[in-house]
Amino acid sequence: MTKETSEHFHHVNNMIASWFFGPRAENKEFVKEFYNNIIDLQAEGRMSYFDTADPKFITTQMQNSKEFKDNMEYLRSQLNKLLEKLNERTVPFCNLGYIAALQYNQKNIATEGAPLTTMLEIGVGNQLCEMLGFNPANLNINLDNIDKEDENTYNFGSQEIQSWGHITCDGSVANLESIWSRNLKFYPLSLSLAIEEGQLSFIGKNFSIELANGSVKLFKDCTTWELLNLRPTTVLDIPERLYQKYGITSQFLQASLKDYIIQTVGKDYLEQKFGITKPSLYFASSTHHYSWPKGCAIVGIGSGNLKSVPVDYAARLDINELDKVLAKCVRNKQAVYAVVAIMGSTEQGACDPLTDIVVLRERYQRRYGLSFEIHADAAWGGYFRTMLIEPSKNSPCGDDSEGHDEDGDTFVPILALNPYTRKHLYSIKDCDSITIDPHKSGYIPYPDGGLCYQDQRMRYLVTWTSPVVTRPMEESIGIYGVEGSKPGAAPVAAWLSHDVIGLHQKGYGALLGQATFTCSKIYCHWATMSTDKDNFIVVPFNMLPAEKLNPPNSKEVKKQKQKIRELIVTKSNLDIIKNEEAMNLIKKVGSDLIINTFACNFKVNGKMNENIDEANYLNRRLFEKFSITSYKQANKSKPLILTSTMLRQSAYGNCLTNFKNRLGLKGDQDLYVLINVVMSPWPTEFDFITTLTKTFKENLKELAELSIRRNIKTTAHLIPSIEENQLNEKFCYTSHLFVIQGTDEIYLVHLPIFQLATHRYQVIIKAEIPTRIMEKYKDFRKKNFSKVLILWCQENITIDQIVIEGSSFTACIIKDFDHSIALKEYPKISSITFRVKTIKLLKKRNLGLPYQDAGYPKDRVPFYIYGTKNQLHIDHLLLKSPSIQLSAENVKIELTSGKFTKEQKERGAIVHIIAKEEKDGTIIDLYEVAMQPFPDTKYLGDSFFFKTNNYFHVELYEDPAYDPTSNGPGLDNVDSISPFAIGKLILPSVGLYIDSHLINIDPIIKIKKDEIAKCTSTGSWRKCPKQLFINAEKVDVKTSPVHTSFFASL
Repeated sequence: MTKETSEHFHHVNNMIASWFFGPRAENKEFVKEFYNNIIDLQAEGRMSYFDTADPKFITTQMQNSKEFKDNMEYLRSQLNKLLEKLNERTVPFCNLGYIAALQYNQKNIATEGAPLTTMLEIGVGNQLCEMLGFNPANLNINLDNIDKEDENTYNFGSQEIQSWGHITCDGSVANLESIWSRNLKFYPLSLSLAIEEGQLSFIGKNFSIELANGSVKLFKDCTTWELLNLRPTTVLDIPERLYQKYGITSQFLQASLKDYIIQTVGKDYLEQKFGITKPSLYFASSTHHYSWPKGCAIVGIGSGNLKSVPVDYAARLDINELDKVLAKCVRNKQAVYAVVAIMGSTEQGACDPLTDIVVLRERYQRRYGLSFEIHADAAWGGYFRTMLIEPSKNSPCGDDSEGHDEDGDTFVPILALNPYTRKHLYSIKDCDSITIDPHKSGYIPYPDGGLCYQDQRMRYLVTWTSPVVTRPMEESIGIYGVEGSKPGAAPVAAWLSHDVIGLHQKGYGALLGQATFTCSKIYCHWATMSTDKDNFIVVPFNMLPAEKLNPPNSKEVKKQKQKIRELIVTKSNLDIIKNEEAMNLIKKVGSDLIINTFACNFKVNGKMNENIDEANYLNRRLFEKFSITSYKQANKSKPLILTSTMLRQSAYGNCLTNFKNRLGLKGDQDLYVLINVVMSPWPTEFDFITTLTKTFKENLKELAELSIRRNIKTTAHLIPSIEENQLNEKFCYTSHLFVIQGTDEIYLVHLPIFQLATHRYQVIIKAEIPTRIMEKYKDFRKKNFSKVLILWCQENITIDQIVIEGSSFTACIIKDFDHSIALKEYPKISSITFRVKTIKLLKKRNLGLPYQDAGYPKDRVPFYIYGTKNQLHIDHLLLKSPSIQLSAENVKIELTSGKFTKEQKERGAIVHIIAKEEKDGTIIDLYEVAMQPFPDTKYLGDSFFFKTNNYFHVELYEDPAYDPTSNGPGLDNVDSISPFAIGKLILPSVGLYIDSHLINIDPIIKIKKDEIAKCTSTGSWRKCPKQLFINAEKVDVKTSPVHTSFFASL
């Protein structure tokens, strides 16, 4: 560290350094001290609990026994092994409050079982409520005065709405609990039934209610629509109003409503009773967490009634689209449970426009009488509100620190929230309920989620027992929510962290402010990593300011990237904060809340790859390189930890289309992306980010070369043996292989591999082999009729060259072909080489993603059928990957209607297998879509439909793609009502080729730094080790691994 650097260490950095173990365990001695204190004080507490005259239950004699020592030694050994593995294969994390409370194993289900930790959980709930802008009932928890009675602490007699919060195991359960509070929507209906049919009939004549639009109406005269749309506060006020006006106690009210509330009779009963035919809806942006549909399914709302609202280019809820769907609900008289605002999406850290949602609700209430709850899913973003809160004078941070603002010049600078995020996080106080996860941006261990209610009375909707409350701090909290038993350690961890760090700008706000700066700086590295000279590009999901110009201006984008390189990427933190232009620029980039989502693509011959599937492949390989995906992997091998996700086109719509366009991709497929989440403030120090991103770039370069190889139509691919070892690497050459069909005429069916461009073709050709070879071949087939023979092309030529009618190539025959090891070793040759001539091309179609159908066939299994007058063969029509190759020669056709002419057979047609006929006559319909994806070949089992001698009901159609080189999609779009023939197809007793392994395999190409093959414009490769190729020369019979067969005698 330079002198200049040390002089600019701000005291905030020093304070933040005291909150962590340290990236390199710098605070080890302090943590040791705290751990020892935890154990010593617990031991002291146990000893002081017993009378001095009480005996020791574990005696010295026991401790000296062989059994005791053996077990202790085993425990010591296993613990050391466990710690070793945890050290190697996990990301370390610790929290003293959690560890301390864990020793006491408190269960926060009832006060008597966990008196202290229950109190601390209530305190944590209040801390969270205050941080989120609510009005909590209690704030003051002081362990120094824990026994002191202070009536002011409890805010007795407060007339304001008071909030309440509690700890859950995670955000998913908090979301579920908030959905369960949909009981609020049906409470007025239950009350209406109790007035009409039950014990509350006496209030019907004069009990009135304020409607959503502000007008007042007699309750019993309200329509169902009006009752379903009372404002949340209006509903929650009902019990108190009944007590004030009629003296109705909570006990009597509960008894009167018991037979009518949704918890008793269920949602369906109430909807039927009130004639509700259109179910109430939930709305959330399309980026919502998966816990939302899951929660709706659990509580009986149904995941189908959670409606996704489209997002804008920044993955934020589009307020105009929300306006449209709410207007539709008004027109259809369809009630709305709630609108969920995502405040920090899981995949982008995006914040929905909450302020606008609040304004929109008020408008719909006043104008249209439509009311709903607003819930903020701030599991990720909630703690960022500390960046808006000034510390109190009694805060441990003191008053000597300079103000927290955009110009704070700490060594790791504190970057303020952007104006958009600041505005909408501030409005979180206007929500009815909020999910917040201390175990996310609160830096607290799992399990530590949380749920806060603006109005504490909402918690009574999610309990089965009416709580008996003598005073707030003695209330058992386990009766609320979804969970039963839950650990006391979780709230203790949160309480201690809140207390020590502080829920304000100088505490968590400073920590998250530094993380925000770090995230923005890493974003700058991603945004500027690739140049025009690179064979790859890196594109962050969030656009640069220059990318948002309308119309787009690529020159301005390049100019801004260069400016970022000059002012931010290559500069120290100190240089950045001293440069006003740099600080203004860094504030404008990145996501709303410290999540960088990005994707990579590659170029082939200088042209950007447009295939989404191949871009997904590249990004998956990067994820595997920079993540711990198996317990067998050590963390030391991962210099950078990334996560990933699949962005669904159906969810992201135009937002994802825009991102694909920026990546140079075309199509409607889902996109696999990478994510780096920044929680540490330190990576920007000591050029650490540069080191990490440089490592990423080097690996990206190599993996981009791999992707280029996969997508060049070359004459060969170099693939490492799966069983290779570090000392003796084996490579296999993958040339073109064909199933040989027929003896009247020879038909060759190509063995495709979806994952390699060279082999990404379905090809069927009619071929000719030398007369002498043909005679021996026929003779061999008579004697070995059960064998499937494979033709191996021995030349380094492309499939385009092979299929030219009249062309020829050198080949040999493989007898015992095993597709499961085809890429592990060279095939065992069963003949000398000979020339094969292409007589006729029946089918050559590209199997690349752009040419695939959107889905699998729904009511059939389609095949190509072709051959001679006496011999017919079939090959499965490959419409979508992954798939299965199913080929059979000498199938039999028994027609019940129509004709299959010689000309049609020679030209080729399409046959649909509609159903399988069992031996007992049972007909079983076959839907390919229901069977896909097929398991690996070895797991297909005896029940697999494509078996020898099976009978199928079939329909035959003319091939709609008359040109044999036509590509998809839509190659099976036949006129389903006009087959030219109908009948049965019988598979032969031998000669079936079945493969779901080789066709789908992902042969990872080994790339050494000194042997990276460079692609030329002709698609050939240079700088490849010569010995790894089998070239165009004929295989030497004397040196080739030849089977003992008739072919050897040739």
